[in-house]
Amino acid sequence: MLTGGMLSRTPLAHKTGGGTVIMRAKIAAAVIILIGLSGYAWGAIEPKIDVHLEQLTSTDDMFYFRGPINIQYRLTVSNPTNQPVTLRRLELSTLGPGSYSLHTGSSPVTRTIPANGTTSITLSAWGRSAGGYLRSQEPVSLRGVAHFEDATRHSFVKQFIENFRP
Repeated sequence: MLTGGMLSRTPLAHKTGGGTVIMRAKIAAAVIILIGLSGYAWGAIEPKIDVHLEQLTSTDDMFYFRGPINIQYRLTVSNPTNQPVTLRRLELSTLGPGSYSLHTGSSPVTRTIPANGTTSITLSAWGRSAGGYLRSQEPVSLRGVAHFEDATRHSFVKQFIENFRP
């Protein structure tokens, strides 16, 4: 409504008693409880899986020339839980500059890691060498994202970062 060229504001929920304050307090308490329970549930479900990546191919002159290169890795996954988990997808990509760059995208993998066990997988990926004598000696930081599924078909993600020196 306009009064004297100004728009007057009327509150949408205006009560003279303490009903509004009590209702807001109940909603705030419910939201806090839901947030707390959701955080508890997520922390309780995710297993403590250890993922380690090791570069297998790295000769002194491998990165001297600019262009595509084939790099081999060994992925080791340790499962300290009492239930098997399955590795479903793996993503590898380099962070920042280094002697080579790599981005695999999300690659499907189906490998079951037994309960209280360790599994190693040999991987091969195409990267791109930066080339040059000085660049060939630069360390490489690689970020990995492993997508897992537990025995109850609940999915979870484990991220890891590894550093390699050629």
